[in-house]
Amino acid sequence: MSIKLEKSSLDDERDVGVFEKPAIVSSKPHLTYLSVAFLLSVVVFIQSLFLFDDHHVSPQFTLRIKEDNSQAVEIMSSIRSSLKVVTFLAEDFSFSNYTGINDIDTFDEGNVFHFFYDGYKKDNNHTRPFVPFNGLDIMGCLVKDFGVELSLISKSQNPQKLIDSFSLTYSHTIMNLDEMYHEAKKTSKDGHMSDTKLKVAHDAYKFERFGKTMRKVPMASLMSSFVSCVSLLFVLHWACFRNVSARMVGVVMVLQVPSMVVQFGAWGAQLRFYYKVCKLLQKFTVADLRADSGYVGLVMSVIMVVMGQVVLAYILYKKRGEKH
Repeated sequence: MSIKLEKSSLDDERDVGVFEKPAIVSSKPHLTYLSVAFLLSVVVFIQSLFLFDDHHVSPQFTLRIKEDNSQAVEIMSSIRSSLKVVTFLAEDFSFSNYTGINDIDTFDEGNVFHFFYDGYKKDNNHTRPFVPFNGLDIMGCLVKDFGVELSLISKSQNPQKLIDSFSLTYSHTIMNLDEMYHEAKKTSKDGHMSDTKLKVAHDAYKFERFGKTMRKVPMASLMSSFVSCVSLLFVLHWACFRNVSARMVGVVMVLQVPSMVVQFGAWGAQLRFYYKVCKLLQKFTVADLRADSGYVGLVMSVIMVVMGQVVLAYILYKKRGEKH
């Protein structure tokens, strides 16, 4: 006995088969977007790891000493004359030993300072080793280098103690001058300060605090980007087997906020710092400050963090749309 199947029933069975496979795919429609967000967070994490590089090849900023005009020549000549006196004193008041060869060369024309979060390097005729310090405190780094040069010339038995004492004296001096600046500003009639020296000291004190704050950025960036990577990895793994809810995506977006705050905060602070230093250098025209590869890397991290949040926001939007 033969069983006859109607054409319509066969068509129905084929239709069921056709619609079953897309149903499996539709349970993971946002897997690709989650993968993109995860890869972006990984790149930011790797960028944060480079901030701990012992070779220090990616400075945030670079400062070059220059003498392009008569004002700069006059200022630098005055500074060098003062440094010669300091060199003479460091060599135990010996005219016979003084040759000028060992003069403190911190402000020599052509010197290039590379500033990192945790210190600086100086290039002239030969590259000096990396000096640990609050690297984005530019004025403090120049004073630190002055102390390093002084310790080498004086042949101190405890050079590190001399360097630290010199830096500490500078720190206390600008702190006291900053207090004088605020007191003078309070007593002035219009609330403005006309004393240029106190203004410079006030700026130096702000740079010191900025350098101390920025030194914490590498660790904050590493920790926040690690949390970002782990949270996205968890959701990505979950999406491979189960459907991701809108609430889960929302939680992940919240966990990306610390990384975004760190990257945006560091970028905004350094942008303002760059503007302030360039404005200050325009008055004296003795040096040029340039953003370097480390700053470019920070800008790229900011862009990738924003792109990651945009991708997650798109997924969240789609997930909420599925409920309606």
